[in-house]
Amino acid sequence: MMQRKLLLFSLVFLLFPMSFTASGQPEQRPFVETTYEVTLHVLSTSRSKKSEAPPVLSAAIKKLMTGIDIPELNLEATYLERTSNSINYKGPRSFASPEQQLGVENFCEWGFRFARRQDGDPTIIVEGFRFGTRLPVAVERPNNPKPSISYEWIGITDARFKLNEGEPTLVASLIGSGPGEMIFVFLTVRSA
Repeated sequence: MMQRKLLLFSLVFLLFPMSFTASGQPEQRPFVETTYEVTLHVLSTSRSKKSEAPPVLSAAIKKLMTGIDIPELNLEATYLERTSNSINYKGPRSFASPEQQLGVENFCEWGFRFARRQDGDPTIIVEGFRFGTRLPVAVERPNNPKPSISYEWIGITDARFKLNEGEPTLVASLIGSGPGEMIFVFLTVRSA
């Protein structure tokens, strides 16, 4: 009888703490990482006619035009990327500039990262956004008849902002290289 009580007490003593750890554990939901489709449109007031702005931007452009007297906007470049947390693009600038016409290349750089968001929330938090270009600068050296080229980054950075998923949003405006030229950058992010 004593052995039976000791065995029962031992079982209760061993199983009782396990019931607390099993019920005290938070529910483990599987981690699902969202993939986003990111579209960056670069438009300008450039006099050189490239192509018309895409219809998907018409509402955002109309909103922009109500506040500022801007001539027609031309589509200079479109970048399409897929990511789950960040983008870092560096490459040849795909829209014309005076430097390219002179035979010297310049480069476009843009990137950002996403902050985590709550399920079902339509706003997306973008952190560390930057958009700009590396422009060539001729540097003269003593005893060297041909100047060397150094590149300077110019552009815009923004630490953090919010945008609505699937809605084209104006995220930057810059002065262009031509007289009176303005550059406008629109960002659209949607779940893929």
